[in-house]
Amino acid sequence: MKNQGRNGEWLFASLCTGPDVSVAAVVNPALDDQHGWDHILEVTPRHNKVLPADLQTHVISCFIQIKTTRGKRPETKVKLSNALKAAKSPLPSFVFLFHYNDVKTPVLYGKHIWKSEIHDYLKRARQSGDAPLNKTMVTVAFTAADRLSSNPVDWILAVLATCGGDGYTLEKRNYVDSVGYEGETHTGNLELGPLDSHTDVVMHEIGLLPDLPVTSFKLFDTRFGIKASAPVQDFTDGRVSFIQKGRPVTVKLRSCIGDEIELPGLAWAPSTIPFEHPDFKVRVKSGHIDIVATPGIIDRPQPTQLNIHCNLQEVRPFIEQAGLLALTNWSSFGPVSASVEVAQGQLFSATINLNAALKPWARDAWVCAKYFINIFGYDRCKTTNIALLDFDDLIRDYFALASLQESNFIRFEGKFDDAMAEFTKLVGYSYGQLGNCTFGVIHEFKAVSQSQEGENFKLIMTKPEIVQKFVFERPLAQSVDHIKRDFKSYLALQTSPVATFDNGDLCEWSRSYNSRGEINLILHDP
Repeated sequence: MKNQGRNGEWLFASLCTGPDVSVAAVVNPALDDQHGWDHILEVTPRHNKVLPADLQTHVISCFIQIKTTRGKRPETKVKLSNALKAAKSPLPSFVFLFHYNDVKTPVLYGKHIWKSEIHDYLKRARQSGDAPLNKTMVTVAFTAADRLSSNPVDWILAVLATCGGDGYTLEKRNYVDSVGYEGETHTGNLELGPLDSHTDVVMHEIGLLPDLPVTSFKLFDTRFGIKASAPVQDFTDGRVSFIQKGRPVTVKLRSCIGDEIELPGLAWAPSTIPFEHPDFKVRVKSGHIDIVATPGIIDRPQPTQLNIHCNLQEVRPFIEQAGLLALTNWSSFGPVSASVEVAQGQLFSATINLNAALKPWARDAWVCAKYFINIFGYDRCKTTNIALLDFDDLIRDYFALASLQESNFIRFEGKFDDAMAEFTKLVGYSYGQLGNCTFGVIHEFKAVSQSQEGENFKLIMTKPEIVQKFVFERPLAQSVDHIKRDFKSYLALQTSPVATFDNGDLCEWSRSYNSRGEINLILHDP
């Protein structure tokens, strides 16, 4: 059998260097064959006449092992140590088998040690633990698909071209480093302490305690679900912290008079103790609002800890800023209920009592916040960011217009030299910028009644309804031009008389009214 092996090596070398080989190839004995890789095959790809010498494709070196067999099946065995070298080497590795099978002319098979084999060899090595790898054999089996009908060198080049080409080494290295780590990558054992109670662990798990004391900690590399025998980290004194991702929830705040707002939030719950444990707590954070509660029976809320974190210069989603303004305002005239919900139902409810005096600016800010929520909608308010300090500038410009939404009816009185003809509604448009978004809106005020005695004109209207709007991420000037065109088209479609303040620009009306206390009412008769 030994002589036959030498014949196989001679036959393989003649196939690689014979007159029918289309590229240059040299088969050399391996510089270090103690791992069983008999030869290094150096392949010089075809010369490209267009490219200069320094840009020609480099020589490709491969490890090859040549086997022969007279067995019934085309297969051979290699030591696990050899297989592991083939898997981890950055060079391409191949196994060739001459299968005689009682015929004079052997059949040549070729196997590229690639991802399937790399996976199997690495897993076998991890399973072997501390056992010597050179005492374990792995089978390399060949199928009809592995039978070579062309010379080995051309086949090798074709294989490498489909396995990363010039980036072969990087692709192989990345696969070797990542395969087997698709699930858990590390498994650890730790002993916490000293601890007086479960409370510290619970508070850490919900993110309110930065770390915990540890008396023993061991961390093991885990690959293919198999833990390594020796730890990669081992210490007996220190502190540890766990990062737990919050679960998305919806926080519904409801005032004592029935006003509601929905806020996106995250919830954390401990995993080390059961729900029934007296120390079990849930933390919910929604923007500025941070709630820690012991969930009880629905409709029988348990004591709740509330923290408010507010930085006027911090940029946050507008819906979070609006949530703080709502809670501040609603708490001034009664308790606020908070309901924490997920898609499957309600997690718990709580009652919030701030017992804080309401600042005048907070009421004005909440009135304006509702105006923008009405225009932007909840989804857009979740992605539009602004600081409360910047929102303060908008309050002065939009408070008068936003206040119109607060009353069921609006009373308007003025003096006119001429009699004002009947009209069905008063219309106008507004525009502005919130965060990185600009908007345009057309409003309608339906006329409930109007009367005139001499110069005195009286008009009662409903609060405004939005009949058309848009929100875009673009410069304000573009949105102003856009809403003016839309409003002009809107007026042209009216079939009954309508009125406007000045030219219909409600933002200009608000500024004029604040500065002079005067407005013009203009009738548009189709």
